[in-house]
Amino acid sequence: MLKPGGWLLLYVYYALDNRGAVYRALFPIADACRRVVSRLPARMKFLGATSSPRPVYLPLVALARIVRLAGPRAWTNVPLAYYVDKPWKIIRNDSLDRFGTPLEKRFSREDIRGMLERAGLTRIRFSDSQPFWHVVACR
Repeated sequence: MLKPGGWLLLYVYYALDNRGAVYRALFPIADACRRVVSRLPARMKFLGATSSPRPVYLPLVALARIVRLAGPRAWTNVPLAYYVDKPWKIIRNDSLDRFGTPLEKRFSREDIRGMLERAGLTRIRFSDSQPFWHVVACR
């Protein structure tokens, strides 16, 4: 559907291929919560997905803020450190996206590159910063 010379901006759930062992170990817990919350009736799902940041996101963001004082990069290894300077509205919205989604397919960087190349796209560029994976490509 992309015309020749057109650009595609794509954001997909990434396969955690650039994350450490602690982050990967915590992920199944969050995914199990997502599976439960995403199946709730709409109003309960909204409340569950937008309330979850308070006991989960906020303590980890606070920890990242404290660790940030220790050094310029150390804090980025804390799960959810991406949100250290984000307003509550962004955290709540991302939590709704994370926990309210019934279907979730995660892709590695190589998976995405392969799909885009098979679709005839070129000039593929990935974001090297969070949130992962944002990618642009040209037809």
